[in-house]
Amino acid sequence: MKSFGIIQSHVNPEDQQWGGARLHVMLQCIYAIAFLCLLRFDEVLRIELKDIEVIDKWKGHIKLTLSFRKTHQYGGNFVFSFFTNLEIKPFHLFFNRQELHLDPVHLLLRWIRVSRLTTGSLFRRIDAQDRVSMNITKTLV
Repeated sequence: MKSFGIIQSHVNPEDQQWGGARLHVMLQCIYAIAFLCLLRFDEVLRIELKDIEVIDKWKGHIKLTLSFRKTHQYGGNFVFSFFTNLEIKPFHLFFNRQELHLDPVHLLLRWIRVSRLTTGSLFRRIDAQDRVSMNITKTLV
């Protein structure tokens, strides 16, 4: 039986540190929300701060209400028919202390604190100096 030799890494050391701390926090938050809420990335990138409501900060309960979904092309409160209800139900997110990389409340609150955003789009462009754009038109979508 032939042994496998030592695998050498051909990683460029300059590529090890792409992006700053804010970019890493933002991406972790985006991936966790997309995974837990089963959202597409373009749906996550359209989330605004007004869509987030803290229900109970001690229990870590946040309500995420989206006015759009791929399956609801006309928005959340369009029409109620006899056969279908086209209302978009909100997502209720809670602390997940066992798996911190999937703790949506912690990640959302951390991103809001780090980014210092108060209105507009939740996820915005980050420049080369790791600064979040305060221009509302500089969203990631």
